[in-house]
Amino acid sequence: MLWMVRLAAWLTDQCWGFPGRWRLLRWLASRADELQLLAPKRLLLDGGTRLLVEAFNNRGHYLETATLGKDTRVVRLFQQLVQPGDVLVDVGANIGRMSVLASRLVGAQGRVFSFEPSPKVLTSLYRNLQLNGCANVTAYSSAVADVAGVLMFSMPVGTNSGWGSLRDLGEGAALRVEVACRRLDDMLSVLPKVALLKIDVEGADLKVVRGAQALVQRDQPVIALEYSPDWIRQMGDDPAWLLQYLSGLGYRFLEVTDATLKPLAEVPAQQVDLLCLPPRFGTGEVTWQTLGALR
Repeated sequence: MLWMVRLAAWLTDQCWGFPGRWRLLRWLASRADELQLLAPKRLLLDGGTRLLVEAFNNRGHYLETATLGKDTRVVRLFQQLVQPGDVLVDVGANIGRMSVLASRLVGAQGRVFSFEPSPKVLTSLYRNLQLNGCANVTAYSSAVADVAGVLMFSMPVGTNSGWGSLRDLGEGAALRVEVACRRLDDMLSVLPKVALLKIDVEGADLKVVRGAQALVQRDQPVIALEYSPDWIRQMGDDPAWLLQYLSGLGYRFLEVTDATLKPLAEVPAQQVDLLCLPPRFGTGEVTWQTLGALR
């Protein structure tokens, strides 16, 4: 049976146009035990990132590597905004795609601090950092929020590691495990001036920022996050708080799409990639073409 799974996985990734491909994908989704036995797939991304993707952590990316394109906007932001010597904080590092990219962009004089709480994902993160020789990355096996200590974390029972969250994902959807949690403000003596704070935490975004208010006021970093109002509400927070708090510090907000950087003045109706720019970026129009020149 394993050879059939291996062949089907190869076909779905290499032969996009053949009839019945969706049936193979559905069949593979039912073969979780065999998928876990497949060797990691090594990908070359973003002009130099080497990434090991494992089926047991992310079946979708393993079987359809083109789905990694959903991160293209954030990759482009990093490439425009991150400079050699910068310090970057990656909250919700997952298997390390953005941390590896940031490591290369900041160079030997820069630093990257990565945070990932999921026990299921940490080995993959460490392997990808090692594979890429990321000596300038410090990885923490912890969540980030507005409290320090131990919290419950939802680790999906399926193979999409990116769904891991401090939210309760519902009965049967995830294993609830205890994880360590940190506040970024408790690490101010460790963190040099942060140029960019990237947050992808499936609804705990406001808790990250609320626990980093001293850092934000000290450094006024660019903040890039996956802004999910419904999930934020499920965590017991008001999505408007983020906009109110940061606008009080002079930040402005741009919804990031493939084509544009669109000003955002109120809580969106659905999930968006959000770029929060501190006052040093000025008040003029910002486009993909001008963003890099403003940094």
